[in-house]
Amino acid sequence: MRYLKVLLGLTLALSMFAIGCRKAEEPPPPTVRVENTQLGIAIAALSDFAVSSNEGAAIELTPSDEGVTGQVTVVAGEAETGGINLIAAVEQHKADILERADGDYKGSNEYVAPLGTTFASRGRYTSDGAMLEELNVFMVHPWGDRTLQVIYRYPVADDTEARLGALMNGVIGELEGLPPAEVESITQDADETTGS
Repeated sequence: MRYLKVLLGLTLALSMFAIGCRKAEEPPPPTVRVENTQLGIAIAALSDFAVSSNEGAAIELTPSDEGVTGQVTVVAGEAETGGINLIAAVEQHKADILERADGDYKGSNEYVAPLGTTFASRGRYTSDGAMLEELNVFMVHPWGDRTLQVIYRYPVADDTEARLGALMNGVIGELEGLPPAEVESITQDADETTGS
């Protein structure tokens, strides 16, 4: 019986030692909220990318991981009437890729994202002597009257799936609509006039 108590005590001591020696869990990377009222878009929690520019009606991002190059641009098309045709936007992207030097269109896939149906369209081409890959994700802007594009350009590598995952989770999955600036200013003017 005495040996059993010693064995239990030793087991407990080793367990406590192992818990004490365990490396502390690393905190999650900090997240940043990015808003662009002209674009009408917010990125709720940006962690895998860093903002390189947030001016005018565009947000530009770069990967935050060291050694990963490329640039992400979030832009919106002009307002349209009669509905948004995402398939036509993908076809236009395909034509644009094939018109470029060494253009090689790789295809498109349909996804469901927080803002609704999205199409990821991908192709490669030569620019300034280097082969680039362009991943262009199309969706309907939250305002409903224009296309929203997230364009990721980077040197060709074997990490397309990882980049697509980072883009879908870290940018597209975090997109939120902001009210149109005109509506905001009209509402503010009305509030000031009525004194509410």
